[in-house]
Amino acid sequence: MIPTEWKRVYGLFDPLKKLEGDSLRFFVARDRKQLDTIATEFRIALTPLHALMVGQRGTGKSSELRYLGRQLEADFLTVIIDVDELTDLFNVNHVEVLYVIGTSVFAAATVAGSALPESLLRDLYVSIQTLVRTNTEDKKFELPVKDVLTSIAAGVAAAATGGLLGAIIVSASQIFKDVKFNLGVSDQVVRKMEVKPQISEISRCINRIVEETEKASGRSLFVVVDGLDRVDAAQGRQIFAESQVLDQPACHLVYVIPAHLYYSPYLNQAKQIFGKVYPLANVKLHTKEGAPWPAGWAIMRAVVDQRLAAVPLKRDDVFDRASLDLLIEMSGGLMREFVRLVQNASLNALVAKAPRVAVVHAREAVDALQRDYMAGVTPALLDELFHVMEKGLPSGSETGNLALQNHYVLTQTNQEIWYEVHPVIASTVNAKWVERKP
Repeated sequence: MIPTEWKRVYGLFDPLKKLEGDSLRFFVARDRKQLDTIATEFRIALTPLHALMVGQRGTGKSSELRYLGRQLEADFLTVIIDVDELTDLFNVNHVEVLYVIGTSVFAAATVAGSALPESLLRDLYVSIQTLVRTNTEDKKFELPVKDVLTSIAAGVAAAATGGLLGAIIVSASQIFKDVKFNLGVSDQVVRKMEVKPQISEISRCINRIVEETEKASGRSLFVVVDGLDRVDAAQGRQIFAESQVLDQPACHLVYVIPAHLYYSPYLNQAKQIFGKVYPLANVKLHTKEGAPWPAGWAIMRAVVDQRLAAVPLKRDDVFDRASLDLLIEMSGGLMREFVRLVQNASLNALVAKAPRVAVVHAREAVDALQRDYMAGVTPALLDELFHVMEKGLPSGSETGNLALQNHYVLTQTNQEIWYEVHPVIASTVNAKWVERKP
């Protein structure tokens, strides 16, 4: 291929780019029936449905939920909230999540062409300020309402210029590019906050915004809170299993939660609070016994076909068959990992001035990924990987949670959930395991 075409191929496989807006045309559903079932459930629910979506990071949850919003656009105003972009994710708490939900819905109403009275947002901010001032020593704590209103006005102007004013799928992070929704309070303070009457006042203010948004737009609200799958184990338990705060908004909600919460006893606590749990599995490439799973391979090839059609190129124009098979196998069924491997293999072929991605270029990409993984393997993590190989289950320890969170251990499904060491390091870990055996 000529360099210009290689450049376009490289750009089409950006592992950090979420599929949204026009790029949703690249979306490939792994389970069309599951998506249709979820969409139908939200359409027919008579009361606000609050659900949790779970899957390992990089499995495609963000794209799946944005596509779901597209499916619901005839009936709903969808608000996408990327908490990881709008807060300090490593210190985020559930009161801050309420703060960003209320503000994002208010902003979405404006972008959708149904501007609400500013007093609704100011009332919400007064209720949050009162909560913080009551429970901390910062008696002058104040939220940046002027900055938020300025960002909303700029977002509306940008939407009008781009022809998106009146949109029915609104991304909060595109509006609040310069605002961070942080309260600066500790976990201990938050635990005190949520038993106070002021929490009820915050919920009341949010639900007034929800009610007025639905009334003004003539649509029900569907709110996606993405990004919380990256919080650590303690945060995940506190936010979703040990508190009922996030069950307060009176609209349809989906929260993306950490995988390690799903694969723990705390899931049952969370299920007592939230009505539904939607698991999104990695793309299964083989069974627990090791037999190939053709449907999974077909999904991965369809991802390549869908993106290359934009160039337009065919799969065989870009990849030798064996090279693409290697990239699929070594991805472990993680969508983001697969896209990253494809991009890096394409770069290797371009540097080599090759007409297509050959096995040697794919192998270079796989070897680089293996080095990245093995660089982070500590003795404790290696013991965890040995445990998974021997027992077929994570240990449930903090190290086990980290192994799941960082993809050293992958979860797969048949009729049951099962676990495997990431294939990109499996042979290396297995060799070390054999060395250690007496």
